[in-house]
Amino acid sequence: MKKQGWALFIVLMSLASITNLAYAAGSWGGSNGGSSHRSSSSSDESSGGEVSPFYLGVGVGQFFYHVPSGFHVDSPVVFQINAGYSFTPNIALEYCYTEPLANGNNYNWSVPSAGLAGNFEERTHSLYGVFRTSGNIFFKMKVGATYEHYQITSTTTGVSDSEARDAVTNSSNGVYPSIGVGLGLHSKQALFEAEYVYTDEKSDNSTTAMMLGMKLLF
Repeated sequence: MKKQGWALFIVLMSLASITNLAYAAGSWGGSNGGSSHRSSSSSDESSGGEVSPFYLGVGVGQFFYHVPSGFHVDSPVVFQINAGYSFTPNIALEYCYTEPLANGNNYNWSVPSAGLAGNFEERTHSLYGVFRTSGNIFFKMKVGATYEHYQITSTTTGVSDSEARDAVTNSSNGVYPSIGVGLGLHSKQALFEAEYVYTDEKSDNSTTAMMLGMKLLF
């Protein structure tokens, strides 16, 4: 992961940790300290506590590419930073940034029949409308769009990066529809979620992701 990514991660987690400690110490939300997840908003109001609608989180997972026959792309382990705002106890707006962790942010692609190979890097920015059911164990569904940015390079002797990009015609930068479903557990000031996400890039090309994450509630 690049230095900028680690710096952003440290800043976000530091802010979230300070906020969480402040709740635990009782400096916010009255004498009872921090309240539990937003689904307990009625008890929070009766005790005088308040919960900010903002949350920050991190996650890890893996991308899986569904590409035309004869084309191979590795399935990288990825790291995610996300932030959200809850309009109601069940509805939120969520942003996610994802990039690969392993192999110096590069993973391999190849077209064996053409004798071509190279490195294939992707970063994504996603924005979703999110619905979560109430309860300690909850179901999550999200619908939105993902911007995918690819960097394609060649490791084949005599083949330039631009020629490699021409060969990988099924992968291009752009905004694509994306949906996800998952299950979660909330405990005091944190959410723990497992998600399956599908992004439809083209009729013959799509990406799925399996993610595990934790979100800290402000």
